Amino acid sequence: MRENQNNIKIRKMVKDDLAFVNAVDSSIPLNDERRVTSWHFPFDIYWENYKSSIIGYVAELDGQVAGFLAGTIKQEERSKSLVVRPHEGGYIKQDRKIGWIEVMGVKPEVWHKGIGTLLIKAFEDECKANNATMRIILKNDDKKTVNYFHKNGFAAPEFITLEKKS
Repeated sequence: MRENQNNIKIRKMVKDDLAFVNAVDSSIPLNDERRVTSWHFPFDIYWENYKSSIIGYVAELDGQVAGFLAGTIKQEERSKSLVVRPHEGGYIKQDRKIGWIEVMGVKPEVWHKGIGTLLIKAFEDECKANNATMRIILKNDDKKTVNYFHKNGFAAPEFITLEKKS
């Protein structure tokens, strides 16, 4: 567990945190451009479906859960690794790991206290320990969230994925 000077503690998420995480998640305005509705169901359902692969953290402020981050570390898909690192030493390498931030939230009343940054840092430490590159998928037009992650060291990769609906 980590603690900073603002009495914010970051620790691994446990099952007993789920009700608190749901409360944080539901406190974030859904009709606001700051919030991407990536999960259309309560966090505890996400937990039950993916618990074996979740790397989760909660942030406590004055002993209360004020934020959370859940992600996973997986091997990069073959098609993406071909684009990112087409050839090394004459063969295609497929050992690159990606740490995906899948869902994250901080209570609006405690925004701008560094909670999100500390949660990202905890996940970054896990990614470094697993030799993984961190990624998150964001809506391209969600400028505030994109800028937030830019301020936390994220950058757009050299290649992008485009889609065509059929």
